[in-house]
Amino acid sequence: MEGKLNAGDAKCPFFCAHTSGAVICEGLIPDSHACMTFSGRQEKRIQYEAFCCMRYENCEQYRALTERYRQEAEA
Repeated sequence: MEGKLNAGDAKCPFFCAHTSGAVICEGLIPDSHACMTFSGRQEKRIQYEAFCCMRYENCEQYRALTERYRQEAEA
């Protein structure tokens, strides 16, 4: 994915938004957001493309949220 990063490319169900240096996801606390900030645009691009757009099942935030919802469903 070269060029401009489009939020519409994100496939992760927990993705909310992104900025030039951050990815914003649903937070672990209900009705919250988690903001991952990066030291540079390239580091953010790598995270966004690899996890938000492609292999989101491998993202730590995705796995934590999936586990939270699983536990809530079992309660």
